[in-house]
Amino acid sequence: MSQLGDISKSWYQEFTKELKSFKEHIYNDTLYSEMNTPFFESYNKDNNFSNYKNNISSKKKKKTFYELVIANDIEGQRKYLKKDFLAVLNADDNVSNFKRMRNVFKNMFPIIYEVNKKIKELDDNSKHKLFSQLVLQKESYLVLDVVCKEFKEKHKDCKLITLHDCIITTSEFKDELQEFMETRISEILKIKINTKQKCLSCLPSIDMAS
Repeated sequence: MSQLGDISKSWYQEFTKELKSFKEHIYNDTLYSEMNTPFFESYNKDNNFSNYKNNISSKKKKKTFYELVIANDIEGQRKYLKKDFLAVLNADDNVSNFKRMRNVFKNMFPIIYEVNKKIKELDDNSKHKLFSQLVLQKESYLVLDVVCKEFKEKHKDCKLITLHDCIITTSEFKDELQEFMETRISEILKIKINTKQKCLSCLPSIDMAS
């Protein structure tokens, strides 16, 4: 029992250490820049970068990671990695499309990777969809039941519309809503979050915080 206790304690310590590192990367927006090099190295093992540069097809609508590297498109690389990483979190682990990113994730955060994998194995009916369902439920709770509900209690005349993880309101309330959203969600998640404002061009008087 003592040995089991030691193993559990050691596992928990490593898990919290990984979580802390993961949260810091999320908050500082450095997760995908950290993944860039190991992902490229893995990508390069399967493709010859030198030969590839001379055989780029302009007919392809979707750019490959190589093309983004050649063009020095940092933001494009970030979006590519983000899309693959989110797919790994939510997809069936037997899908081979995201093998490179799955290996990068596993090497960087082995315990978080295993926890994610186990969650997707808990329900025989939902299977890998369970993780995304849980995340969406949490997101819905934070946006609807916390931010929108509490903000409306403070401002009865405020108009709010939700769109995924975004809240749309009028210019009059946009700054206060953004501050409120960041403060309340940070309190609940125990990690400081940042949000961005976007003006909806189709509706000049309405702004969106996400």
